[in-house]
Amino acid sequence: MSDFMDYASTSFSEHLIKAPPDADELMSSTSPKNGKNLHQFLDRRAKPTSAPSADFRTVNGWATDLIRLVAKFGGVTVTTQHQAGWSDCVAWIGYGSSWATALGCGENVFALGMGSGAIRLFNDSTCQEIAVFDHQERVKFLKFDSTGRFIASAGPRKLKLWSQTGTQIWCKTIIEPCVTLSFTQDDQELIVATSGNYALRFLVLMAASISPDGSMIALVYRGRPIHIWYLEDGKGLFGLCGAVGKSGPSMSPETALFNPNPSLNILADAYQDGGLALYDTLTQKELASAAGHSFILASTPDGRTLATSDSNGIVHLYDFETLTLLYRMASFDEGVVSLTFSADGLRLLDIRESIAKAWEPYILVRKDSEEDSSFGGGGNHGPSCNFETGL
Repeated sequence: MSDFMDYASTSFSEHLIKAPPDADELMSSTSPKNGKNLHQFLDRRAKPTSAPSADFRTVNGWATDLIRLVAKFGGVTVTTQHQAGWSDCVAWIGYGSSWATALGCGENVFALGMGSGAIRLFNDSTCQEIAVFDHQERVKFLKFDSTGRFIASAGPRKLKLWSQTGTQIWCKTIIEPCVTLSFTQDDQELIVATSGNYALRFLVLMAASISPDGSMIALVYRGRPIHIWYLEDGKGLFGLCGAVGKSGPSMSPETALFNPNPSLNILADAYQDGGLALYDTLTQKELASAAGHSFILASTPDGRTLATSDSNGIVHLYDFETLTLLYRMASFDEGVVSLTFSADGLRLLDIRESIAKAWEPYILVRKDSEEDSSFGGGGNHGPSCNFETGL
């Protein structure tokens, strides 16, 4: 199959959703792939047209069938009395030995909080379970932020913030039970009301990094500049790293990473738009910046090379003092969840949803006298191996 045919067969429904509602030729030749996109196209078509035609009724039936196929015949199916047509219930989810005590919905996901303390995350299209994490007490409330990236869970005595991958961001002990919780409209804060008539506000901490000598910690909050605290005396530097580039617009940081070389006072910051910048932590001056898609950061142990990646699975290697682009490794199968280097700095490892990858690009073998040059291509990526982790 040609590349074009492969693209057309897998992405047809994404184009269908944008088709004009009076596209009669498209209506008669439609071969459905995705029920949700079909329904959106049909809803728009129904408004300016008269009584539904036979083609309209046929395609509408396909859309209904396609939406229900996965949930009806997937792993969450419970066998019941056979029905001639579809019922409105598309999936049944069993609780096992526990019971559900909380429910929350986010962008493309929903979650069940259990009496056992488990938080079960599901894909909202297939109703398949994709993650489980432990609140460690009965879950009373679940709340997603507007992006679906963060989940707040509350029980009788604990309040926790999670990433969608199940990483615990922070945990707070509350004296009185929570009666409700909500993110602010800009997702910068989490507000909690307790049974003791108190309202608590918590900043949403997105990431943190500790300097190699242990003297400073950088805290990344949504919608705010990076906060750097001196751990010995508790003094802080506020307002650092509010924009990428000297003339760039103010942009919220996404994550930060100290250079592990203690002789360098450099902090790397990645922003919500994918931009990347280096800052001197003593002078608070920007040293270099680069546009791109940097959402995950990792450094070689010697602090010479900075690795970045994005949700598309592309990995970039930069010089950690100048942000000179050294190498680019393209792997479009899955987005990267985390990156790390081996102890000798010669191998880069990443984890993705269903596989882990190990990379050995030749650019990591850098001599002290070597002058690095920019490399923007994706040619020879060096040896690599994949470790399947299953679905």
